Parts: sequence; C-alpha cells; structure tokens
Amino acid sequence: MQAALCARLWETGLDVSEIALDVAQGRITLRGAIGSAADRDAVEACVRASTGVRAVVNHIAVAPDRPGG
Repeated sequence: MQAALCARLWETGLDVSEIALDVAQGRITLRGAIGSAADRDAVEACVRASTGVRAVVNHIAVAPDRPGG
C-alpha cells in the first residue's frame, strides 16, 4: 500500500519530496513539510481517496520556504 500511495502522490504534480508516510493497517501518518496549506490539504485528500485507507493523521508542517509555497 505504501508504494501505491507514494506513486499516487507523485502523480498529483505536487512537490512531495519532503513528505514521508507511514502505513499501519490502513492508518496513514503523514510527516514532513510542504510549501502551503492548500498543498498540505491536497496531499491529505489524495491519500484519503485511496483504496484501503481507513484513517489519516496529518503531521505535515506548512513551511513557505519550501517549493510550492
């Protein structure tokens, strides 16, 4: 599931190079930093829409100095 989620995130066109995800029994924990709140929300929405995802915990920080900010 982790590989599929990573591929799906890259396909969005967002800069997710600083995003990590942990997968445990359908619970996805997102960590890292991204350039804007809109991109943070888009990453979460992308993951939530994936098959097999039961819950998402979003610990992505918004850091405007990151790409996309």
